[in-house]
Amino acid sequence: MRFLITMHMPSSNGFLVHQVIFDHESETMDQLYTSLNNDIFIIGRQFYKRTNDEGESVFMDKGELILNTSHIGKVQKYIEYDNESENKPVQKQRPPIRGRNIY
Repeated sequence: MRFLITMHMPSSNGFLVHQVIFDHESETMDQLYTSLNNDIFIIGRQFYKRTNDEGESVFMDKGELILNTSHIGKVQKYIEYDNESENKPVQKQRPPIRGRNIY
């Protein structure tokens, strides 16, 4: 099952938290809840959502990821919204607390 996980750790862009699109072997929220409570680390697959040249949303598989459950702040089932959906949430984000690191 695919989840959207909010991590309580800074992002590479300077935000205080960041979100991870995460596929886990759990088939329900209850199964993931049990895994989060029983294990310090969980393993799953990370995905990035990108827009291709045709304007369609596609997922890039970034491979296996190990998450430290002590840094997880919130978990929800990942819901895909189409571009015309009236139920699409409005995302407001503050600017980063610290400046972006440019290497």
